[in-house]
Amino acid sequence: MHNPGMISGADIKATRQALAESQTQFAERFGVDQATIHRWEARGLTGRGPSKLIEEAIRGLRNGPVGPSYEDPPFSCPPD
Repeated sequence: MHNPGMISGADIKATRQALAESQTQFAERFGVDQATIHRWEARGLTGRGPSKLIEEAIRGLRNGPVGPSYEDPPFSCPPD
């Protein structure tokens, strides 16, 4: 039975591969270590706590990158 609050490990892996990223690169995207990505791909994620946020971020990758763009400045300077 499929749990509606869960994202499968296969979906996580497919998302990472669609981005042409290694587990290490994908881990950096989410601020976790490579072992965490390995675990997510093996077990999937449930919809509780931080896992829910990661699930939403992974699903959101279809609409663009997660986090700030490297092209955007980290802050804006007040005019002189």
